[in-house]
Amino acid sequence: MPWTPEERRQLGTELEEVQRRLKIVYRYCLYALILLVTGFAVVLFRAFAHDVNRAFLNIYGGVAYLTFLAWAIGKLRALRPGPSDLPDVSASFGRDKATGAWELSFRLGAPERGARPGSGGPTPPETGKSSLGADAADPDTTERGAKALEARAASVLFWIVFGSAVLALLFALWTLGWIPHRG
Repeated sequence: MPWTPEERRQLGTELEEVQRRLKIVYRYCLYALILLVTGFAVVLFRAFAHDVNRAFLNIYGGVAYLTFLAWAIGKLRALRPGPSDLPDVSASFGRDKATGAWELSFRLGAPERGARPGSGGPTPPETGKSSLGADAADPDTTERGAKALEARAASVLFWIVFGSAVLALLFALWTLGWIPHRG
């Protein structure tokens, strides 16, 4: 049975949602893998601190670790959202002609529902609903909020992983004696 255009659009939308969620899971798995490999590297370097082949292990272990980090960071960069997924941002700074007061305004995300380009606010809704009710009924509003929240969560997680990796690297270098310490 042939599919109607509406059914194809619906299927495409559902598949895009599944792909987006799988990318999020893959991103978190990569962050966890970076933490695990960093922890493994610290334990391994610490275990081989007094080994006869320490120089060999330092060089090749370091090269392997840096190669892994380059691969993982490359994969994470490839998962970044495309230009269409990035939030819309605008800002303006100027003086109000009527009062002479300075104004600073900025907007994150899509313009308000019913807003005219260059206007200060929304136009009255045409359907008779209030502006708030029209926005609350729009499923894109909650989807945009969810995407913004996921982006913030991913950013926070990235900085936690990055900070943990830097601290683990410093700890490993200190353990190996590459960072002098008093003791």
